[in-house]
Amino acid sequence: MCILGLSPRNLLWRTKMTDTATETAPKSIVDPKYRGKKNNDFITQLIEKHATAYKTKVTETKVEGTDDVVKTETQVPNGVDVDGLFGLAAVNNLDVAKFHEQRDGHGFPGRFRMTVANMLRAAARNRHGIYEPGEPGKHASWVEADAAWLKASRPPAPVSPTHNRDGSKIKKVKATDESAAPPAEEA
Repeated sequence: MCILGLSPRNLLWRTKMTDTATETAPKSIVDPKYRGKKNNDFITQLIEKHATAYKTKVTETKVEGTDDVVKTETQVPNGVDVDGLFGLAAVNNLDVAKFHEQRDGHGFPGRFRMTVANMLRAAARNRHGIYEPGEPGKHASWVEADAAWLKASRPPAPVSPTHNRDGSKIKKVKATDESAAPPAEEA
């Protein structure tokens, strides 16, 4: 039986759609099956160390038995430090120039963090390590990639580095076969 031209099946579907539309949508666009999964390799740890923005959180605690209040300030993570990511990319000679004009866009810090992390993983796979920025005024230090990480990386890392530490490609030298060389003429 149809009411107002709607079959019971369509009526039920429309009811479900309006019920779900009233619920709050999640802020993240990441698929729930991937949300919360984190690649905890040395690249991720390096990014967290050099490209995490912090904010100061003030906690007030009342002292028992008195009217005194103790204020405690702690630093808590507060997103991505975009300038730190640009610096990390610059130290490793990664070309991120096209991202400078996008830096004020919606969702840029998260996308940029993911992109730079993937670029750093590729560089570490090809170079068998990456540079870690030093303290201001000091040189960057070379961080060797772990052999287990290189073996487990996808695509698998080559046995020997294919790129120099500065990112330039290593030229392959063709092995010459002495038996194929023309005989030297004796005088």
